[in-house]
Parts: sequence; structure tokens; C-alpha cells
Amino acid sequence: MPQFVRALPTPNTTYIPPVLAQVFSHPTWDVILILALFGIGFFYGISRGRHKMFGSTLNIYVAIALVSAVPITTVAQYVGASDMFYMRTAVFLAIFVILGFLFKRGRSHAFARSNPWWQVFLLSILQVGLILHMIFSFLPPERVKTLAPLTRTVFANPNLHLWWLLIPMALLIILRKLGMRDE
Repeated sequence: MPQFVRALPTPNTTYIPPVLAQVFSHPTWDVILILALFGIGFFYGISRGRHKMFGSTLNIYVAIALVSAVPITTVAQYVGASDMFYMRTAVFLAIFVILGFLFKRGRSHAFARSNPWWQVFLLSILQVGLILHMIFSFLPPERVKTLAPLTRTVFANPNLHLWWLLIPMALLIILRKLGMRDE
């Protein structure tokens, strides 16, 4: 066996697009916040279970409908708030939380046999994504420009508004059909 063996260079098989490399090499606070919220959303979903996640996802849709009907400027004047972004976000989240308390049902069956983890994971991720999209949609356009490219493209893009509304609802329908077939 030769004493000096030259190792062949290994080809670089992993390619990370430059935008993602920039985001992950120096993450901004909004990217860190989004990653933290997804982590919290995952554990929130696992702890609540699939059936309660169904209800809370529907509560988001009701909150979306109600927040558009609330006269935000009147509420802001009454409270003394000047930033409409914070006011809309507070009203949206308050409606969501109130609906959660009003429609609260018995105990959770989070780790029951009928709750596949992947269904809860997908539902919780889409639920957090929908909430983030709605919150970022309240931002004025000049503040949207200051967000990280990934956040701006995925969550604050008004062209994706219909998709953010349809995909969680489609997943609810699919999971409901899967649940009915398994019973």
C-alpha cells in the first residue's frame, strides 16, 4: 500500500440559494421571531390535540371576519392608541382569544391514538402561519419593506392572501375526511 495516498475532492452536493444563505447566516429578529412562533405553535398543537386545533383554526377565520367589521379607528380613539397596526393586531388577537374561551370544550385528547402527530404538526404550523400572515397584513407598506426577504415573501405578501386563507381550510377538510374514513 502506498505511503502517501491523495484523497479525491468530494463534490459539493448541497446547494443553498444565496437568499437563504444570507437569512440563515445573519438572521434578523423577525426571522428569529417566526422560528420561535413555529416552535411554540408545534408544541401548542401537540399539547392541544387535533380536535381542539380544528376549533381554534376555525376561530381564526371568525376573527378575520370580525376584525374587518370592527371600526378600528373608533376603538383606537376610545383607547387612545395612535398606531393602527398595533390596534388591529390587538383587536384580532383579542377576538381570537375570546372565541377560544367562549367555544372551549372539555379536556384535550392531545396524545390519544386517533391523533397522528403529522396531522397536528401540519395544522399547528398552518395555524401559526395564518396568524402571522394576518398580523403582517395589518402592517403599512412602508413597514413591510423593512422585513427580512423571507418574511416579506412568505407572510407579508398580499398576493398570497387567498392561499393563506385556502390552504388551512383545505387541510381541515382533508383531515376531516381522513378522520371519517379511519372511524
